[in-house]
Amino acid sequence: MGGIIRIFILFSVFLAFTVPGIASAEYIVKSHEDNTELIEKGFIDSAGADTNITFWDLPLWIKISFIAGILAAGMGIIKLIPAIIGRITDPLENGIRQEIFEYISENPGCTITDLSDNLDLNRSSTKYHILKLKFHKIVNIHKTEKHLRLFKNSATFNEHQRMTISLLKNKTGRMLLISILENPGITNGELARKHNMNKSTIHWHINKFLETGAINYIPEGKLRRYYLTSSFENSIRVFLEDGRV
Repeated sequence: MGGIIRIFILFSVFLAFTVPGIASAEYIVKSHEDNTELIEKGFIDSAGADTNITFWDLPLWIKISFIAGILAAGMGIIKLIPAIIGRITDPLENGIRQEIFEYISENPGCTITDLSDNLDLNRSSTKYHILKLKFHKIVNIHKTEKHLRLFKNSATFNEHQRMTISLLKNKTGRMLLISILENPGITNGELARKHNMNKSTIHWHINKFLETGAINYIPEGKLRRYYLTSSFENSIRVFLEDGRV
């Protein structure tokens, strides 16, 4: 099929270059009925076609280009059929898909693993239904380094809020953010001692927070004192009070 499509494309390019050249010759075609003198002398035969030819009598290149055009158009239509049918049907008519959508609505920022475990669904089946919901723009997928976080596609959460929820959904990240919220100016070493973690783990999460703009710091000698940025602080307080995150 790919070869046929290539032939069709090459033929189209050929026509694009040759037709303008032919047109530039600028000759005029006149009806033979105006040439009565030639008709009387027998130079023009007005008796009609000598014979009728079928499609299969045409030159090979014409047949190939015609068939290639039909096949290419047919393949395009066939590929559009599933999309058209999918747009017409309601994706939430499927019971499992409706259940998945409701879970995402009640648990913003959940993962495919969360859905599979809590709804007792096969992992591959869950992914299939998520892709269907994404195709119909019913859910949003927020990518993080380790997970795909799922959200209801609405005006409920903007990009900043989805990022905040994603950070809070990470168990370690959540503990550290809450510690910074409750202890403004806390240092890396103090976080490590408070949560009994090694400094490299703390350092990784701190860098992640800095990259996303969740925190900033004030240097104090060799130390860095960390604070939540105002926008993230407000969002974190709201989501912690909400209880869904």
